[in-house]
Amino acid sequence: MQWKKDSLDFTSCTWKARQMLEDPLRKQIEKCDSFEGLTVFSGWTGACGSGVTSAISEMMSKDCPKNHVMYQALWPD
Repeated sequence: MQWKKDSLDFTSCTWKARQMLEDPLRKQIEKCDSFEGLTVFSGWTGACGSGVTSAISEMMSKDCPKNHVMYQALWPD
């Protein structure tokens, strides 16, 4: 039962982060004269924004399907 509660909290945290990122990201893209792509940094282990990274990927594939997205995975030391 504890796992289910924790997973719901993580999901709600990811949803809030997604909402905080999507509008500012769209506004920055709209300001560009010639938007070519985006570089996304995320943690390799998954606990540091994996849901947010997938949300950005989903948004970019829907809103900017012809633009490039480069993903950089960071491994903790």
